[in-house]
Amino acid sequence: MPPQPSIMTIGNFDGFHRGHQHILALAKSLADKHDDKLIAITFDPHPIAILNPGKTPTRLTTIERRIELLKAAGATEVVVLKPTRQLLAESPEQFVQQIVDQYHPIAFVEGADFRFGHERAGDINLLRQLAEQYNFTVHTPDTLNITLTNNHIAPVRSSLIRWLIGQGRVADAAVSLGHPYTLTASVVRGAQMGRKIGFPTINLCNGHTAAFQLPLHGVYAGTATFPHLPDQIFTAAISVGLKPTFENKQKQLFIEAYLLDTDLDLYDKTVHLSFTAWIRDQLAFSSVDDLIAQMHRDVAQVRCFALKNRHEPLAVTALQSQSDSR
Repeated sequence: MPPQPSIMTIGNFDGFHRGHQHILALAKSLADKHDDKLIAITFDPHPIAILNPGKTPTRLTTIERRIELLKAAGATEVVVLKPTRQLLAESPEQFVQQIVDQYHPIAFVEGADFRFGHERAGDINLLRQLAEQYNFTVHTPDTLNITLTNNHIAPVRSSLIRWLIGQGRVADAAVSLGHPYTLTASVVRGAQMGRKIGFPTINLCNGHTAAFQLPLHGVYAGTATFPHLPDQIFTAAISVGLKPTFENKQKQLFIEAYLLDTDLDLYDKTVHLSFTAWIRDQLAFSSVDDLIAQMHRDVAQVRCFALKNRHEPLAVTALQSQSDSR
């Protein structure tokens, strides 16, 4: 029996942003048309982690979440390749031949900036040349642009999303991703200073977040969900930074969240902490009382934001995406 033909798409897919979703939508339509498999190939870790570890980009998603999102978008199978030096040394032609031999593609769906093979020497034009040799087609959807809150129009890129998050522009990151940016980590015990001043927080394990893109130091509105509480979404006031009002000689980074209207014991649980809106810069207050007064204002602002957005997708519906067909 001949092998089932497949539709292929290859990429890092970190964050699985709206540009990636655009590519998967076209690939799925091709697969559905002829009842073919849709195979998505991704890499873990990022190839740069092998070739130039000092320049490894920060992550936007765990590999588990990436697989989950790719499958939800229609991938029949997700193949995770470990980018060994042997694999990264393959010429573009060798890489494509390996894919053809193993997966029997009848079509590739890739962005116009797709690169592959040793030193990223292969591009979409070479892939089209190889298509004639191996009898597959190549499809490149129009570049997907998004309109940011400052009305700037930009193509969706993982690098842009990392920059936006690093600037504290989490609402724009959510527009680009199609969902709020989320960090996943275990809840660990802190100094319990928040509990002493009336705002008990959950603290994220720094070891779990070290490889991920962290938002600019500041206070954010967001949500928290927990795998062991699948039906509950908690509104959260999130702080990222060095807790400058308190002594922090080691300059330790803290990512902590005050969950509104709950007092559950969540230590050692896994949390998905999502950032939906910027509230303010992180500040050093002259007294704890001043800090407490500001935290009351922060929580009121977070609550107002949550009530305003509870009937619509967070930070996404007000802005528009568009395809560049020029």
